[in-house]
Amino acid sequence: MEDNTIIRVVKNVQKMLINRGYDKTQINTTLPVGYLLQMISKFRTGMPVLDIFIQNPDDVQKCVFVHFIYEMKKTDNVGNLEKLYNIAIETNNMSDLDEVVFVIFSDIGETLQEQIINMENTCQNVTIFKYKSLLFNLPEHEYVPKHECLNDDEKKDLKKNLMINNFTQLPLIYKIDTVCRYYNFKSGDVLRITRQSLNKNHIAYRYVI
Repeated sequence: MEDNTIIRVVKNVQKMLINRGYDKTQINTTLPVGYLLQMISKFRTGMPVLDIFIQNPDDVQKCVFVHFIYEMKKTDNVGNLEKLYNIAIETNNMSDLDEVVFVIFSDIGETLQEQIINMENTCQNVTIFKYKSLLFNLPEHEYVPKHECLNDDEKKDLKKNLMINNFTQLPLIYKIDTVCRYYNFKSGDVLRITRQSLNKNHIAYRYVI
């Protein structure tokens, strides 16, 4: 795998964290290329030099840990990821409300992919990406509309305005949807989706299950 591919993925992960609401001043997006190449050389040997840990200074309850995995062996399974998850939580003193992100740079089989989906459904604060899905920044794609998660007050207003009793009456979107995984939207979230057009914006709502 070329160094430029790894750099591209790392930079898109940084953008994803900013889009998830993490303080961009805590993310060093201006590392010199020469320094990154040195880090990548160490990363190829298995050293976790590209990992990212962010804790928003104004919200001690919101932090994220990103672990980049250069290679997963054919004998590896989701148990290996679960061990890494537990280590991340314990080492960084994180709670199950904080976010853990794994980025895998090697190809994985269908069996492991199914296990990953099950793990994400079980641990809603975990998202696991294959590097190919991070070769571009999703919100920058022209066909991806703006997605926002409503806060509690906005959810109450929406129920009142739409005269609904339960958010399951809204159109549904699955947690495994590409956009939901990018932002780590969770089951029970209500999303406002804004599509821009020449004349006006079109707004729709979806309930995450």
